Amino acid sequence: MKNKKAKVFFSKDIEKILENIDFSGLGKKVAVKVHFGEKGCNTYINPELVRKVYEKIKSLGEEASLVECNVLYKGSRTNRADHLQTARDHGFDMPIDISDGQFAKINSVDKDKQIQSAAELKLGSVDYELVDL
Repeated sequence: MKNKKAKVFFSKDIEKILENIDFSGLGKKVAVKVHFGEKGCNTYINPELVRKVYEKIKSLGEEASLVECNVLYKGSRTNRADHLQTARDHGFDMPIDISDGQFAKINSVDKDKQIQSAAELKLGSVDYELVDL
């Protein structure tokens, strides 16, 4: 997908968007990148919209998982167990992969670069094709 411009769709109907997406390039194992939100907040995508994307991928015969990484700050997504519970509490009941293990890991000990290093979190050992929501 190098040097290709992303297509952006605007619609209140997720079905219309899904009809216009070319899923032909997906591999057999698809990661749907999702933000599950912190405990007690509502700043996350509606899980019913995510479910429609998940079901579309499954209908094509592909394996799909929702994917997110733990956070480095204190909250309900600092470790895998609490993160999974938060996702479930917010209505995400599809398969979930917390990609960086039990706890968030920072790849650099340089405190000036901590925030930049957060972007380097391990995405697990499983090879995925990515759908970013």
